Amino acid sequence: RRPAPQQQRVAVLLDAVENPDGASSTATGVRFEAAAGLLVSSTPGFEIDSARKTTDEQVDLVVVHMPERMMQLGLEPGCGLVECKASSGKVGVPELRDFGAKCLFHRVRFGILVARAGITGGVVSPNILFKEPQNAELTRRRFQVDGLTILVLDITQLRNRSRELRGLLDVLRADYRQLEFGPVP
Repeated sequence: RRPAPQQQRVAVLLDAVENPDGASSTATGVRFEAAAGLLVSSTPGFEIDSARKTTDEQVDLVVVHMPERMMQLGLEPGCGLVECKASSGKVGVPELRDFGAKCLFHRVRFGILVARAGITGGVVSPNILFKEPQNAELTRRRFQVDGLTILVLDITQLRNRSRELRGLLDVLRADYRQLEFGPVP
């Protein structure tokens, strides 16, 4: 059975991110954003609205979340931001704080940080378990006090998701539950 065209596009884009073969960091970033955008748009309840760039800042993707009855995630309906970080190193707490501040500035209720290598203090896994909760986990929890939910995905969670009708729903839900209730014993 042959993969669907969208599956092939996402796989090609993610392969190009992991093996850039001399491509510029800008080209690699654009490919990573495109793969994330395709996957978010294939997730029930999510629609890509736009990307914006000014002289002061860049917003990778603006998404609209309108949860479907049977596909509840826990996020509030409305607009959110998606930030993609294609660098091969883990994203640190300062970048996570910058993204959170950008979300608060734009008055959205949620943000999704798609970091190729994950975030510091984290272990690459489907549930994003943190070895050092004082780092990124506490930063994300601090933003919850302000009414902002920040979910984090890495490239391993993007792989093979376009084959599923649910897109990124399961990995987003798992990270939301991890953030809200802590690790599952």
